[in-house]
Amino acid sequence: MAWLFPYLLFVHVMGAILAFGPTYAFGTYAGLAERERGPALSFNNRARGLVTRRMVMPGTLLVILSGALMIWAHDIPWLDPAFRWLQLAVVLVIGMLVWNMAVSVPRQKRIAELGAQAAAAAAARASAGPTPDGSPAGAGGPPGAGGPPPEMAALISQVRRDGKAMGVLLVLVVFLMVVKPQMGP
Repeated sequence: MAWLFPYLLFVHVMGAILAFGPTYAFGTYAGLAERERGPALSFNNRARGLVTRRMVMPGTLLVILSGALMIWAHDIPWLDPAFRWLQLAVVLVIGMLVWNMAVSVPRQKRIAELGAQAAAAAAARASAGPTPDGSPAGAGGPPGAGGPPPEMAALISQVRRDGKAMGVLLVLVVFLMVVKPQMGP
């Protein structure tokens, strides 16, 4: 089945591009949305969730499946000590997937809920008309008004930190897959 290997490698690389390429722009978009405030925060989170569901998660599963099939098709003795680089890469990818599903996705869902609530509250204030002193509804307010609610800001910070960590781990996985360093005897 060695003839399948180059085709599976192609699928594996394309899956990685599909799954992980967009994630490197998430932080840039989040920073822009934070500066724009208001509806941009909610939109950014919805877009990020959509990309995660339609590209990142299916692409990740494609990477894992095609990787397993490459091991099978090429009869790679991946448990052999000579393949510790592959073992480490597999552990890292599975760890990243578990972290994403158990921690990052729930945080994203909560950010989406808070964003929807904040957008609804802003729309309600805007439709209330001017205040008794003639200023637009929602004008003024405490310092930082218009920014994300405190819980949302904390979650955004956590998601941003997680994203940076995932980016570093992904670079490590790519390094392991490309360089295939000898690790041990």
